Amino acid sequence: MSTKITQAEQGLSRIDGFRKLKTDTVQAESAWTSAQTRVAALAREIKETDKPTKEMSRNMAAAKREAAAAKTNFNRQSQSLQALRNDMVAAGQSTRVLASQNRELSTTYDRLMAQQTRLNLLSDQRDANLARRGELQGKLMGL
Repeated sequence: MSTKITQAEQGLSRIDGFRKLKTDTVQAESAWTSAQTRVAALAREIKETDKPTKEMSRNMAAAKREAAAAKTNFNRQSQSLQALRNDMVAAGQSTRVLASQNRELSTTYDRLMAQQTRLNLLSDQRDANLARRGELQGKLMGL
């Protein structure tokens, strides 16, 4: 039973991780798009002027560095997301039906934990009964 509980926990963890990573990837893509837009705007500004200032050149260089860093971050997030998606598919989880899988896994996890609690209680009762039985046998032998 503990392996089923572990599997349910791992499934829930993968779903939570996928959701967070998906959100992070969307944010990284947005940051990259914004950085690209800034580079394009600065390029237009420089093109429209006859003689760009040093500040304009510095701003353009900084914007290009920012765009490159944002692209690298987005690519890293995308690769991580794809790797997690592949792991989930290998584990039999579809990323298309996360909500229903999350409910199923939560229900399964709760049911398994309740069963485990019940088994622990029964085991404790059995141990108490065995101890009591030993005490009674000792008293009977002492007569």
